Amino acid sequence: MKLIALAPFSWAHRGVQVEHFDEGAEIETEDQDLIEVSIDEGWTKVDDGSRMAAEDELPDGGGSADPSQSDELLPPVTDETPAPKPGRKAKAK
Repeated sequence: MKLIALAPFSWAHRGVQVEHFDEGAEIETEDQDLIEVSIDEGWTKVDDGSRMAAEDELPDGGGSADPSQSDELLPPVTDETPAPKPGRKAKAK
């Protein structure tokens, strides 16, 4: 399966072989744990080929230099501190 990294992250294959993926990296893998966890956590999305098709339609064959024109959906940026996950203590400031 081919994935596209939406955010930089590292993954430990078989729990020992650490590999870092940069944002925008194309990841070709059959590692079901990597596929499931990275998609569930929002680190990656399945590459459906639409990115290449969209780039081919542009006259210069490249993407837009203006990040506001990106077709990828990113989570909204907020100044709020996320609530701690259940079962974990909140860190004191």
